[in-house]
Amino acid sequence: MTLLELLVKELPKRGGWPESKCDVSAVQDKDNEVKFHYTGKLLKFGKNKAGVWGSNSPDSWLEINIPGCSFHADKMADDFSTAIVTREQYEAALAASQQPVWSGEGFPPVGVECESAQPGQINWAKFKVVAVESGSVFGFWDNGISSALDGDKWLFRPIRSEAERKREEVAIAHMKQLNIGDCEDPQIIYDAIAAGKIPGIRLTDE
Repeated sequence: MTLLELLVKELPKRGGWPESKCDVSAVQDKDNEVKFHYTGKLLKFGKNKAGVWGSNSPDSWLEINIPGCSFHADKMADDFSTAIVTREQYEAALAASQQPVWSGEGFPPVGVECESAQPGQINWAKFKVVAVESGSVFGFWDNGISSALDGDKWLFRPIRSEAERKREEVAIAHMKQLNIGDCEDPQIIYDAIAAGKIPGIRLTDE
């Protein structure tokens, strides 16, 4: 478990990131104590660097004697000796951990950010779901425009990773080279395979 993962697990039950002067970043000592940095310039491992702690060894960081700016965690992070987690990193990771999980089956649930397109479209766009009712999915596109998407006329899928996007581009390029049948748009074939609509054919990394 990294320090970032530990903070996402521990801080919500402790009231969140401490306020006051402890507003910059966090580290952890070898005794499980998590310390929150206050604004100023300190040293890290004897080298001048603004905005971080300093220490004479990789096992402990400078003491911080401000009430509420430290706590003893239940576990020690694997990267405790080097990790410095900023408040921005923590808040982004916390928000991501609170997103509902969707397998891609059925309609995306409320709160999910997914990708949507009409059958045959090449460009999928990000769509944040705010309501699902009577076969329609309501939400906002990445550009802030709201839409009500008819579930019978739109496709939905979880947001792909960079690796998945590259794999899709390669697969479509190969389909174009093969010139499968009379289909002028390999994207249609790819989407059908990805959605499991062609029996006996599936996508795999193997």
